[in-house]
Amino acid sequence: MLKILRNYRTKLMISIIISLISFSLIGCKSKDNSINKSTTDILIENSKIDENYEEAEEVIKNYYKYYNDKNEEKMLSCLLSPQSVSSYRLFNLDYINLKNINYISDKSRYDIYINNFLTKNKNFDIEMLKLYEVKYDIKFIEEIEPVKSGEITKEVMLVKLVGSDKWLIEGIGTM
Repeated sequence: MLKILRNYRTKLMISIIISLISFSLIGCKSKDNSINKSTTDILIENSKIDENYEEAEEVIKNYYKYYNDKNEEKMLSCLLSPQSVSSYRLFNLDYINLKNINYISDKSRYDIYINNFLTKNKNFDIEMLKLYEVKYDIKFIEEIEPVKSGEITKEVMLVKLVGSDKWLIEGIGTM
């Protein structure tokens, strides 16, 4: 009976030690996240995110103009990571007309981009990130696309490389 009690105590002590180690690791992880969050907050507060740049808007206008003209080479020149625009299925595009560009100045909208993109890539400067809400009307020759013809709103992210004077579209996503 004494031997069984000793084994039980040993197992209980091991369980308690493992639990304490687990909680301390979770506590460290939570602490690291709060440090990253406050670093992100500092970056946002010290940035010029709330300033609009006409040059960045011009890149968006040009991109959609080239899209409408079905000019693949010029479309690619507006993108940070050019890839084949075959995914745009230009052969089935009747037209795309840019309707509206709204600069997003709400700093809280930039948080996810800073955490997931800018802090991982040292070639970017936090002051050189701009978000826009872009509304356009698109018409396809045949309605075989995953997106239907009509008015669409997207969020467009532009970046400027450190040391560069050129704005480029880094991503276009849904709102």
